[in-house]
Amino acid sequence: MIKQITREKLEVEKYTACLHRAVNYRIYAESWYLDTVTNQQWDCLVLNDYEAIMPIPYRKKMGIKFIAQPLYCQQLGVFHDLFFEQHLFDNFIHIIKRKLVHSYHFNEENTTQFNPQGTKKINQIIPFPNRNGYSKMVKRNLSKFRQQAIQIIEHHDVESYIEFKKKYSTHDLNETIFFKVLKSLQNENVLKIFKAVENDDISYAILIHSKNRWIYLDGASSAVGKKMKASTGLMDFVINDFNTQNNIFDFEGSSIPSIHQFYANFGSHDVYYTKYSNLPFFKSP
Repeated sequence: MIKQITREKLEVEKYTACLHRAVNYRIYAESWYLDTVTNQQWDCLVLNDYEAIMPIPYRKKMGIKFIAQPLYCQQLGVFHDLFFEQHLFDNFIHIIKRKLVHSYHFNEENTTQFNPQGTKKINQIIPFPNRNGYSKMVKRNLSKFRQQAIQIIEHHDVESYIEFKKKYSTHDLNETIFFKVLKSLQNENVLKIFKAVENDDISYAILIHSKNRWIYLDGASSAVGKKMKASTGLMDFVINDFNTQNNIFDFEGSSIPSIHQFYANFGSHDVYYTKYSNLPFFKSP
């Protein structure tokens, strides 16, 4: 039997145990992470006594409750053990389809094994990081980077990174939520911040440790950093030198062609997760 349980009534220990034994664990589904990105506005579909779980974040507009994927939360879905069957997954899907869904992202494993209805979205990963998959451009830029007096330093000041990001990035930034996410990750000891320094800070890379994955959450470079190919040097460091255990390296993908190509130049390949919506023309607040 599948029950819908509110966040307030969730048995967090059982929920967490189920998530951590799941074959498709994602840090995005941790209760503390969802609390951060949704302001505790999420329910959960639970199979029997927490045999499988499906967190469902929601928002409200004009008093109407609808499911919406939060910012900084790429993949959710059904989290389950190795021998989970199609008909059980379909039971979760049947419940979701009866709800108002602005957007919901099923993880890569759900997409590969059960092929849920929706739009396939690109993620990019390197399963076993090594330098053999680098493009000629990356090798050339890395050679240039190494000829310069640039240090790579582990950093711990979230506030200074956000100020750097605001100064040099052209991408939109929800500063309030992003700060909360970084501080929450830091409090759970799963955040790594690295910076490239040449007299001043010139580039940053932000990583999340998600069991056997290192997720590249964010990064930014100054004009000087771009000229000195600091982003290439930092990326090489976090993929290979820092990540000594050959974890999956997860870029979180990109639909922006130039960014997608930048990741592909490091040897990434495309994998897919699924975005489901039955309210395609509804704009969430």
